[in-house]
Amino acid sequence: MVCPRRATNSGLLVVAWLLFVALAIEPTGLLAVDLRSPSAGTFSPDGKTLFIANRATATVSAFDLRAAELSEIDGRKPSWEYPVGTEPVDIVAFDDQLLVLDAEQAQLIVLSAGSQYQKQQTISLPDRPVRIVVNPSKRKAFVTCLWSKQLVRLDQGNDGKWKQSAQISLPFCPREMLLLPNKQLLVAGAFAAKLACLDLDAFKLLGEHSLQGHGIGSMVATEEAVFLTMQRIDPAAHSSRNDIHWGSLISNQMVKIPLSSLADKKLSPVETELGQPGAGAADPSAILHLGQKRFLMTLSGSAELAIVEPNLGIVERLQAGVGPSRIASSDRYVAVLDRFSNSVLVIDREALLNDGVLSSDNWGESSATLRLSAETELTTVQRGEQLFRSGTLSHDSWMSCHSCHTDGHSSGQQNDNQSDGGFGAPKRIPSLLGVAETAPWAWTGKVASLEEQIENSIASTMHGKPLEKEQIADLVAYLNSLKPTKYATVNSSEERAGGKIFERENCGKCHSNGIFTSAQTYDVGFSDSQGNTRFNPPSLRGLRLRSSYLHDGRFQDLRDVFLKAQHQLSAELTERELDQLLQYLNSL
Repeated sequence: MVCPRRATNSGLLVVAWLLFVALAIEPTGLLAVDLRSPSAGTFSPDGKTLFIANRATATVSAFDLRAAELSEIDGRKPSWEYPVGTEPVDIVAFDDQLLVLDAEQAQLIVLSAGSQYQKQQTISLPDRPVRIVVNPSKRKAFVTCLWSKQLVRLDQGNDGKWKQSAQISLPFCPREMLLLPNKQLLVAGAFAAKLACLDLDAFKLLGEHSLQGHGIGSMVATEEAVFLTMQRIDPAAHSSRNDIHWGSLISNQMVKIPLSSLADKKLSPVETELGQPGAGAADPSAILHLGQKRFLMTLSGSAELAIVEPNLGIVERLQAGVGPSRIASSDRYVAVLDRFSNSVLVIDREALLNDGVLSSDNWGESSATLRLSAETELTTVQRGEQLFRSGTLSHDSWMSCHSCHTDGHSSGQQNDNQSDGGFGAPKRIPSLLGVAETAPWAWTGKVASLEEQIENSIASTMHGKPLEKEQIADLVAYLNSLKPTKYATVNSSEERAGGKIFERENCGKCHSNGIFTSAQTYDVGFSDSQGNTRFNPPSLRGLRLRSSYLHDGRFQDLRDVFLKAQHQLSAELTERELDQLLQYLNSL
């Protein structure tokens, strides 16, 4: 028997949501002035309420958008704000529920509407859930879990409660998802530009694709194609001012992939370049199809909104806050979220179809600003993150630190820069998670402080203007806040056996002290194209999350480091010994 609360009658759902907004109790009232750092937004099924997940304050805010004119909601404050979890990173409204992902606690929190506001359910998930989508017709939800490389399916029962029904291991760290019209689900890699296509009914992996790029920010589907945002670093280009100026080193793109090619072994992507000499377009992130050949896009690193058309590129652009990164939309409104602001920009969706809307003198009549809280001074770490994600640190705003070190981790690409002494030897871009503990820095180990490394990167890699001492201190504070991924527990007999092999082969000589690196440089039997033979060993923490290995990324499979290169082995390992060693290394 179907519970009446879940009746599909749209009138009942509207009443439930209005009760949700009108009767929700503010347990602690609106919180004190603080950066909310909005991470995701969703509209209620009737489009009259906007819900915002605030990552920094671990709250959900609700805005009542019922109004005849857009100007009536300008400056509006939340109807209520409620604490939820510890790090809400995504939110979806479904029927009379809010589904909120808490990345830090690795859980799905279900909030239910009714006669009063209440938390209905909490469901544990694999390590670091980051995105959720719902298939309404099947009453199923799908969650990507970043560090565990898992895709989880949840089913909703007749009582309205959710439960895990299946999960799939993916060959990469996943983030964005997109429901396709052909009963398939497209999952994108968070770092390298990987795609996995899954059959929704059978919940099985149909195939995997690789694009020449990284940093897929968002995906959207039309009737014929998938469009996504991403970046591409050319390992053959130099991090010289000239190569940056012409968009040769790093390019920002909107990519079109015909739906028909997803079933093929080889994709047929069509790239549209974003930005031009003198006006880069750092870190394209959210994308929304407005109709016909018109797309709205956030350029997070350039702090802009852009209207983009395939093949033409950016046709309009507008400065928008500091770090616009996510978009939520209804039939009437588009909401733009800025991770470094306490404001949410709401735009009339129909107005975005008009040419020249972003540069129009009447732009103010097409938009309104919602206030999550009063604007506030950022902390040192928050200022550092803002700089880390800002394209203004580079020549012509082509890239930010985040462009290569996605979310403080790594894009998985190679870059040829002068920071390690000269051009001609592209190196693997390392993760910055736990970087504060891994001195010295640079592959050659020649940099003694993070301050020096930051100055080198801005001057030699990004060719930006010199930073003030306070800005460098802010960036150091942010880098110091980046913690390594959680240790997996070494508890199986095979992992313990692998740990003994690690000790037997004296791997701890280079990878020591609990952080699995050391301050020295070593000749490990490899040289780069410039003749360098001594390198500072990278930390092995989070090794399972890397897509390539050694200083130049010459191996894409960790097994090959030992099979093909016999890396620092006293004798060839048996097949079982190699499996044991790999299990141990992947547990770090």
